[in-house]
Amino acid sequence: MRKRRLAAPTAALLVFTVSANAEVDAISIRVNTEDADRFVALFEKSNEIPDAATLQAGYIDPGTEGLKIFLPGRIEGGDNLARAISENTAAYRRAIDVCLPIARASSGELRAVYLALEGLLGGVDLPEIYAVFGAGNSGGTVGPGAQVIGLEVICRDAAGEDEIKALLRSFYAHETVHTFQPASDRFDEGVDALTLSVIQEGVADYVAWLVTGRPLSPEREAWAAPREKEIWKAFEKDRRAIKELTPERQYAKGSPLFRWVANVGSPPKGWPGELGYWLGMKIASAYVDAADDKRAAIKELISMTDPDAIIERSGYAARF
Repeated sequence: MRKRRLAAPTAALLVFTVSANAEVDAISIRVNTEDADRFVALFEKSNEIPDAATLQAGYIDPGTEGLKIFLPGRIEGGDNLARAISENTAAYRRAIDVCLPIARASSGELRAVYLALEGLLGGVDLPEIYAVFGAGNSGGTVGPGAQVIGLEVICRDAAGEDEIKALLRSFYAHETVHTFQPASDRFDEGVDALTLSVIQEGVADYVAWLVTGRPLSPEREAWAAPREKEIWKAFEKDRRAIKELTPERQYAKGSPLFRWVANVGSPPKGWPGELGYWLGMKIASAYVDAADDKRAAIKELISMTDPDAIIERSGYAARF
């Protein structure tokens, strides 16, 4: 199917198309740990081995909107969560003892991120923030008016207190950008899953880097920076391949998509996880660097519906 091309960006593209919660105030926002606190009570009462029925009735069923957002494809249900806890109880113990107290005390960092986003983007609707315990498979996601942080994954991916705080700040910024991006039904006909994912995640990482002053993964940055040409050539090859697949096959096991995103714990041999985030950030940076009005360019990136056009206009490929 032939893809429609966008015309040059217009003022209409600068309007964010996904509305969040207009009542959230950047100065008074707090991290909501209601679900996490309820999880801890069950975990301690059951001697660290809560069963599926207990988790379902005491944690999942009375969950907040944030927990409901985190259910599909992540927690799923009491059975899946009980299995994840039994397989890595120590990770939940550490998240309870180390990361939850830091998350509770991170409202100041959250406010700083939100104020920075308001300063960068102007009047935007900011999401509520929920901290939850999941099934060990997601550090964060978003839904209408909310973003959700998976504490056991955050704690797994960061060592000391300073690193945990920095990772939380980056997640707060990254996931908030996703709440501003268009809904899936707004994208141009024929957009492939790989290009879309890399640009969406890269834009979120780029904006997070601007407002926090650090990449989401310094380790991935250090690995990727000297290999930039090699990474781009690999992406070009996979991008050509995935455009030959049906939309269903693009998301199927073995798709080139999963060499670049959604591969935490199982990246291609020799690569860091989710290298597509880094590449997308580099493309977003090139797009802004090439623009005369850089604030407008950032808004265009966030509200984009044609990721192929973003790559083309960025001039990034011409570097190689």
